[in-house]
Amino acid sequence: METKAEFLPDSSQWMSFVRGPIVLAAATDTTDLVGLTADDSRMGHIANGLLYPIDEAPMIVSASRNFTTALQPVQHKPFTYTASNVIYPVKYKNLQLVPFYTIHDARYMLYWRYATPHQLEGIKEGLRKSEEAKLALQAITVDQVAPGEQQPESDHNFKGERTETGVHLDRHWRSASGWFSYDLRNLNKEARKLRITYSGQDRSRSFYIYVNNVLLKAVELKGSEGDKFFDVEYELPAEIVNTPSALLTVKFVAHEGSIAGGVYYARLLK
Repeated sequence: METKAEFLPDSSQWMSFVRGPIVLAAATDTTDLVGLTADDSRMGHIANGLLYPIDEAPMIVSASRNFTTALQPVQHKPFTYTASNVIYPVKYKNLQLVPFYTIHDARYMLYWRYATPHQLEGIKEGLRKSEEAKLALQAITVDQVAPGEQQPESDHNFKGERTETGVHLDRHWRSASGWFSYDLRNLNKEARKLRITYSGQDRSRSFYIYVNNVLLKAVELKGSEGDKFFDVEYELPAEIVNTPSALLTVKFVAHEGSIAGGVYYARLLK
């Protein structure tokens, strides 16, 4: 059987190793697994343990894309390989690649970021900044929902009339010629802002945003942001901040003859 590296079809710098039809992966460690294994509770199958920054994950660094020469079989261990000459950083050089289906109860690498030695420092800095921004946003997030995705909407008591969903640039959205709503949790009464993600291509769309039946904002999307997504943060008024309710119902209501949304993400912020 042939051993080879396969890059993702999106032309990105991410790849995996395969041996014939068998995908290879490497177990990295078994620490901090609390919350990462399933139990029999509702949503217990969803991992909620400690996340490691992606810029600290091992990478494949090589001046050549002939990776098969870097994979060395481990004696007396079928379907087991090392790649110490191309795995970065050095602390991961002794990782062993094995059939993915044999890895259990461990953190692992299945898809590897590839870089040439010349590209490495720039990639590391870009990943670090991106990861810092994600972790900072997560730290101030009270609750969040991904519109158009079945489980998140179910978990947040989705309701609506004359509403539809779709996917644009690989992101789900929901819109309505009527209305739709979600119940977002505010258990510690920390929410101070509502952050909504829109598409810059949506235009001529007018709608209202209500929180617990209090008008938060009249929104008009003009399509002025181009082919990209953008976020808008709305300050919650005192009557919402001081509400005794642990749930905030966020409702999007279309103007007559217009459309509410598309909404690509909704997030309560501290």
